[in-house]
Amino acid sequence: MMRNSSGLMAWFTKNPVAANLLMVFILFAGILSVGNLSKEMFPRGDNDSIEITAIYNGAAPIEVEKAVILPMEAALQGIKGIKEINANASRNVAYVRLEIEPGENINELMAVVENRIDSIVNLPDNLEKPTVKRMDNYGWALGIAISGQMDERTRKEMGQQLYDEVIELPEVKRAQLWGVDDYEISIEVK
Repeated sequence: MMRNSSGLMAWFTKNPVAANLLMVFILFAGILSVGNLSKEMFPRGDNDSIEITAIYNGAAPIEVEKAVILPMEAALQGIKGIKEINANASRNVAYVRLEIEPGENINELMAVVENRIDSIVNLPDNLEKPTVKRMDNYGWALGIAISGQMDERTRKEMGQQLYDEVIELPEVKRAQLWGVDDYEISIEVK
């Protein structure tokens, strides 16, 4: 039993020349547009975020939240152009991330945020001056991990040597060394 179809597909099956012409047109349009396509491994994107970091040595996360983050959040509320405020309290450090509305001038907002942060009067005395900076938007291209049966000092020296060699390459614009603690001096008294 055959039905009388009257759709687009039925029309193309009855007119194969039109279907072939449409296919050729789509292929031709695709070939013309290939030259205009953006080809990047890591696409560029505007980073619309501001990061505030405040170091509060010797403080537990709950103390950081009460003494640092809550006053900062209160001071930053109501600033035009801020889409969202995200805060994180950890041991000794407070992080506040501000998401900016699209189309806003991030440099002007940074100045407003710095003024608001500097005007907070009830921050702890031993709190280091909070830093306000634009968040970097870098994607990873390559990660190198050094592991093996060696002491921490040897691993650190190998990592520093590898970092120095990588940063000297002309193709490398930026490199970062992670997981390396600062040297410590310990004095043991008998």
